[in-house]
Amino acid sequence: MNQRKNEDMHGDAAGDRGPGTGADADIPSFDLDEAARRAEAGSSEDAEIPDEDLTDEELILRLEQQRDEMRAKWMRALADFRNFQQRSFENEKQAREDGRTAVVRALMPALDNLDLALAQQDTGTPAEQLVAGMRSVAEQLREIFGGVGVNVIRPEPGAAFDPHLHQAVLQSPSLDVAPGHVMNVIQSGYTLGDRVLRPAGVIVATEPSAEMREKASRTADEDSAG
Repeated sequence: MNQRKNEDMHGDAAGDRGPGTGADADIPSFDLDEAARRAEAGSSEDAEIPDEDLTDEELILRLEQQRDEMRAKWMRALADFRNFQQRSFENEKQAREDGRTAVVRALMPALDNLDLALAQQDTGTPAEQLVAGMRSVAEQLREIFGGVGVNVIRPEPGAAFDPHLHQAVLQSPSLDVAPGHVMNVIQSGYTLGDRVLRPAGVIVATEPSAEMREKASRTADEDSAG
């Protein structure tokens, strides 16, 4: 009986070493279902037998069964991970598409109002009304930006220059604004959360020249005398 069992084991072991199951075999040729069935069958037959009570052939067979079982689990985990990657990619792609769609839909009313304002130039509408319409469109766009978390960077004159939020486009001497402070805003900046999408382009005040100070002093004296 033992001899027959050993022969069967020898046959199974030889079969285990066939193509596609060795250590150097290509992964795609591994039969996942067959390995799982064999590993499960082998573990149920001799799970209660201690290793020291097994012959060398039986111990080799047990180790090969454990190897196949671990490899089957690894293959399943790899397949699950690849499926997860694919689902994540599809979800990210859909999220980007939904985001673009939401922004475009939010901009549609503002674009409609802009078209209406531009159409008024052919009807003799006063310039003041056209400017008022353009201001309305600009305010609507700012509201849309605010709805998606975008804030406008537009410092007031006299505000301290912040290199993280402002970009010095020009420098100009000033008697009214302290050096290193904002004189005027040329281009608004924008932030999205903590991220600066674009710094505000500003004119930064510098120390006024002696000639400017003298001229300002003479003007003040003339005004006082007058």
